[in-house]
Amino acid sequence: MKTLTFLLCILIATSLCAQDVSKENLAALQDEELLELFNQVYTDSIKAEKVARTYLNRARAQEDTIKMARGYDRLARIFHPEKNLRFADSVIVLTEHTNHITYPALGYILKATNYYEMNNLELVVMNYLLAYRIAENRNNTSQQVFVMDNLVYFKAIWGNPFEALKLQRKRHEIVNSPEFIQNKRKTVRKGVISKIGKEYTHDLILSYESFSFCFLNMKELDSARFYTNKAYNLVRVYDGFEKEYHKILLREYNMQISFYDNKFKETLKYSDSLLKSKTIVDDPYNLKNVYFFKGLAHLKLGEQKKGFSYLLLADSIYDNSDVQIVMPYQRKLFEQLYYFNDSLNNRENKIIYLNKMLRVDSVLKKNYRFYEPNLIKKFETPRLLKEKENLIAGLEKKQKVTKSISYWYLLIAILSLTAFLFYYGRQRIYKQRYENLIAKQTKPKTDITSQDVVTSISTSIISDILTSLEQFESKQEYLSQNISLTKLAKTFGTNSNYLSKVINLKMEKSFPQYINDLRVDYAAEELRTNRQFRRFTIKAIAEDCGFRSAESFSKAFYKSHGIYPSYYIKKLNKKNEGL
Repeated sequence: MKTLTFLLCILIATSLCAQDVSKENLAALQDEELLELFNQVYTDSIKAEKVARTYLNRARAQEDTIKMARGYDRLARIFHPEKNLRFADSVIVLTEHTNHITYPALGYILKATNYYEMNNLELVVMNYLLAYRIAENRNNTSQQVFVMDNLVYFKAIWGNPFEALKLQRKRHEIVNSPEFIQNKRKTVRKGVISKIGKEYTHDLILSYESFSFCFLNMKELDSARFYTNKAYNLVRVYDGFEKEYHKILLREYNMQISFYDNKFKETLKYSDSLLKSKTIVDDPYNLKNVYFFKGLAHLKLGEQKKGFSYLLLADSIYDNSDVQIVMPYQRKLFEQLYYFNDSLNNRENKIIYLNKMLRVDSVLKKNYRFYEPNLIKKFETPRLLKEKENLIAGLEKKQKVTKSISYWYLLIAILSLTAFLFYYGRQRIYKQRYENLIAKQTKPKTDITSQDVVTSISTSIISDILTSLEQFESKQEYLSQNISLTKLAKTFGTNSNYLSKVINLKMEKSFPQYINDLRVDYAAEELRTNRQFRRFTIKAIAEDCGFRSAESFSKAFYKSHGIYPSYYIKKLNKKNEGL
């Protein structure tokens, strides 16, 4: 199936160049070369951020609003959705009063893309429609057909696929109109006009893929196969952006067409060929899709063990994926695994999959209500809840069969009481630590200039290092993830031994602890004063503060303040609610 992350990339002109992102090399590149370099490295967020910020800083120095928007535009593509949305908003704020052909419509497209990853279909469509109206007013047909392509996709899944097909035919007419390429030339930068031909071929490929997708959802398999072949014939001679992606997508379509056409061995051939692709293996969304249809095909062939093993693999990806985009077919996945556990009389797992179906139903009902109210009747949530209650009651009845259960209950009660007392005591400690943190009770720093230990370092060197550290802290450079003692010493114009000794004595901590404490203090203050910041995930907060993982951030926060960031956020939110 299509992903919006890929569809967004059709707006980027592509070019291959060296991946040297050193400060010196970036400074030597022209503006257009920087954008071309970004196109190659955008999947590596560290490299991509360096390129984008170089472009953005240069635009700021030039006071060029549109170039600044391009810089924020690139930054809005490389991080987690919450952070990307902030950069997309910057694009919109910068350009909302301009009459530019690309902006601010592209800012709304970026927002739609990130809301999709957050499973908020209403905000996805709202932002796409805003982008479409602006694109229509500016006569930007490239953006219009891009937005239409996504609306076709959503309508085919969540609404009426016949109406989706009508919209796709309208889109295809625009792409095939004589004015399309002429208008397209007006929407691209001068540096990429030479690539218009490839982009037009790419638009045609996308158009045929959308026809195939519509017919696939309508289960008109001959038509779906016809347009899949038309798209594949173009892809074979196409040498532009993401050729490999299109080949894989079309193989996925053929896999699904074969399945719905009851050609299950052919389905397995397509799924096996897809699993040999590194692109599929590295993409949780598409990998889950391949495992799902491979599992169903084995079940249709009577190979129960193999079938359910692949369905369980698909389920494991759903559980472990950071971005859990909910699609209608996932309900079928959980239904199959529910019936599988029913055949094993495994009531515990049946409850697990009932809960998953209920969770997916909540998303599906919301999306169907938004796109097609009549389809809500397909869901039987009340029946599922009743079945869940019956299963739980059955488990409780089964647990009371033997006398030994009463001893287990007694043991559980004792353990629960112990756990409660431990929890209550720990919460009191946490509450005191939280109040200490709010009151900013910090340990005074030591004046190292009076200590005999540093007699080997001259007073002027110590003074220079302390001044550099003050500037380092005031500029919040500790938020970068690429800090090391050696690099920082080199930046200060001193050696790592001197820097380490000054930090050890002045701060009474090691260099890693010093950096972590700065980041943690920044996080604590930002969380206290910025309500929006508290809405981010722990992982997103950790990355913003310079940590490489949520776990390392939580450990550092606890080590510094004796409480976890999740507890701190909870108390802050509760305090605000009481205001």
